[in-house]
Amino acid sequence: MKRALSLVLVFLAACDSRGMGGGWSAGSQSAAEGTAVARKHEKAIVKAAIMAVGRLEGTPLVAGVESKRGRRAVVDRALQRTATLKAKDRERAIATLLAIPDDWPRAKERRQRLRGIIVAIAQSDFAKKRFDAFESRCKEAESIAGSKKVAWCALARKRLAERMDKARFNDALAVLKTGEGTVFVDVASRVEGKARVAALWAKALRFAKAIEETAPETAFAIARGYPPHLKDALRAKKLAERLRPLVKAAPAPTQLATVSPLSPAPDPVSATAPDPVSATAPAAAPAPATKPAKPVRANLLASPIAQTFVIAGFATISMGAALLVRRTRARRAAARLAEEEVFTVRSFALATNHARCLICGRAFDLNARPVNCARCGTPHHIECWQYNRVCAIYACDSRKAA
Repeated sequence: MKRALSLVLVFLAACDSRGMGGGWSAGSQSAAEGTAVARKHEKAIVKAAIMAVGRLEGTPLVAGVESKRGRRAVVDRALQRTATLKAKDRERAIATLLAIPDDWPRAKERRQRLRGIIVAIAQSDFAKKRFDAFESRCKEAESIAGSKKVAWCALARKRLAERMDKARFNDALAVLKTGEGTVFVDVASRVEGKARVAALWAKALRFAKAIEETAPETAFAIARGYPPHLKDALRAKKLAERLRPLVKAAPAPTQLATVSPLSPAPDPVSATAPDPVSATAPAAAPAPATKPAKPVRANLLASPIAQTFVIAGFATISMGAALLVRRTRARRAAARLAEEEVFTVRSFALATNHARCLICGRAFDLNARPVNCARCGTPHHIECWQYNRVCAIYACDSRKAA
């Protein structure tokens, strides 16, 4: 036994004299130094990325983070920073969230946050009547959410379509009042609402019947363009057939812009006498026979008693409507105040209770104001900050409180 032990000691001494042990120790020391340098470099990269994300400028620095712990720290800071944003910071927040790859942690929550910010910008564009920007933002939000549609965007598109259809309806009525039949048919064909189409063409048919003697061309154009699926299509067809020979026999088109059913008929007595030179010319074709005027019905509202009842009824309805409007506005104001109070509480809870103190792990109290880091803005309990004396965020190491 002693002999074997002595042989082992001699072998170790020989190895030490040749420098084998020294070589092993030098290799392990160089590997440890390389690992320490790599960790220090990674920590510096993570620290710079977190600082840039806190300023919403982390687009070029986020890609340099390689460790899982550093990526989670960057994502946590990005979500915390974009929880409550001002309107001027939304574009930079979108660029910061888009710079984080999808294979990093908390990808689903990050996509939801990104979609919420884009929808908020779309709501602002819709309120300012920038409909092209609103549509592009909604498409961007739907592309982030995949095949899922955004409910608010669908509702806003429906309201916008109704508003545009109402504007086309008003344009068609304005063209109808000018007496331009062909232009009216072209504009009225763009109206899409079923109720609006029926109301518009009903007014157009009444207008055509009123001007069929003074402006047959306009009346014929309106009657010929009447949609066949409406209920008065047969009447419009009969009117067009009755006006067709008058339109063919007319020597020149009527100036449609000045035609109106309310315009007075020309006075035959005040007409100028014919020129004797032109009297020798061949006589023109006789004008078509006009229809007898319709009998004028008695107006029931001409009596003072009927007018008194109408005025009293109108005043009663007006007072009731005003009272109803006041009550409705008061209810809406109360509901709006309640919603704003709930939104304020939720916003404060999102800014404080949604995050937890990274030192003790407990949620923040609504009545106690937390201490924020002066460098990255991470909230801490006052006691935890006094105990730790340094920011708890990974790679921040700030000792100043805001």
